[in-house]
Amino acid sequence: MFANGLTRYSDETEYRPDDFLTREEATKIIGQAYTVLGYAQTEKNQSCTFADSTTFEPTLSGFILDTCKR
Repeated sequence: MFANGLTRYSDETEYRPDDFLTREEATKIIGQAYTVLGYAQTEKNQSCTFADSTTFEPTLSGFILDTCKR
């Protein structure tokens, strides 16, 4: 997952494969799968606000919003 840019870690020394998958990482994986598999990229949901959005990993938070909208 690190090699494909799917984790929140910035280099391999920070990556620990025994850590739990974060919500940010999961949405990036889902979002990229939708794109690669050719699913429609149309927005179906505009209500993508989250009470804990300030805690999102900044480098991956955009994927949560993009995935929520689809």
